[in-house]
Amino acid sequence: MSTETNTQTSTPDPAPEAAATVTVCFYASAAEAAGAEQLTFRLQKSPTPLDEFIAALPALLADHQASTARAQDPPTGNSSPSLERVCGRSSFLINGTRVNPERAVVHHGDQLDILPPFAGG
Repeated sequence: MSTETNTQTSTPDPAPEAAATVTVCFYASAAEAAGAEQLTFRLQKSPTPLDEFIAALPALLADHQASTARAQDPPTGNSSPSLERVCGRSSFLINGTRVNPERAVVHHGDQLDILPPFAGG
């Protein structure tokens, strides 16, 4: 019996002039790869298929990092795991409910949790 569901409770989609956003919470190696535990990203459209959002997430993260980087910050080597690799083996929750990325969608106001395997599992 699967614990996954496609039913989502979400904030109503914003008016066209308002930016649709999703909050992404990164855990363990996902937080290491993202360099943050929580970030908010704009959605190109709402709803967005979760698998499309996950595929775009590394580029969204790179854009976010570039826009928040300060000129005085020295460049650092990146020894953290790649976000693509981490997401490839992670579980996902939308608003606290486990979902299958191939069947779920994210809406404006949703919270997406990225949970990589813990303790080698």
